[in-house]
Amino acid sequence: MEEKQNIKASESVTIAIHQMKNPIYVLKGYLEALLYEEVGDLNPKQKEYVKDSLENIDRVTNIIGDLLRIMEIEENEYEVKKKPVDLVKVVSETIDNNSFLAKASNTDVSFTPSENLSLCSTDPLKIYHVVDNLFANALKYKGQGRGKVNISVEERADDLIFSIKDQGVGIPEEDKEKVFSKFFRSKKGIEVDPTGLGIGLYISKAIVDLSGGEIWFENNEEGGVTFCFTIPKYNE
Repeated sequence: MEEKQNIKASESVTIAIHQMKNPIYVLKGYLEALLYEEVGDLNPKQKEYVKDSLENIDRVTNIIGDLLRIMEIEENEYEVKKKPVDLVKVVSETIDNNSFLAKASNTDVSFTPSENLSLCSTDPLKIYHVVDNLFANALKYKGQGRGKVNISVEERADDLIFSIKDQGVGIPEEDKEKVFSKFFRSKKGIEVDPTGLGIGLYISKAIVDLSGGEIWFENNEEGGVTFCFTIPKYNE
């Protein structure tokens, strides 16, 4: 009886999360109409308020998407549709798409892939999510002053290995076992970004695991942390 109740509760939460999408999309549509002055002119202050509102709506939309992913992971319904993927291309596009964030955070980014790398076998959209999350974290938790992020992709016998090294705040020893846990935030992480939910690394680990790879991290002796993951090579 208890198991049936749990299933019903899980289904109810999923339905409730899905139902949140429609009113949010409606609100976004109204705000975009205001921003583009389809219903009248706005003064600069009003435009600023509307832009801030749209940014927060996008944030809520992303949270809803992540919560749905968590529900799918916990119900063993999260799918990784494996295809041949050029991991170097994924990393390059991630860096390009986040170049404004790197500039805003005063961070130099270095990417040095090995040449003529094999394709890997994973879901192209989901592995982009992993790389994007790790890159965003490296920029976000870079510490004081000018930062530096080094990214590499190398080939091994059976897989490709991605690594991203920063010079940021690092991860305290007592938190090492919890980093990939759902909703976990370290004290240092909360200080840097009080708004985070602590689900990005949890989802990233699920994606890498379902791809047949591994994900881990190491604190650097000189400060900061290096995150790595492996993805099996694609075999025709």
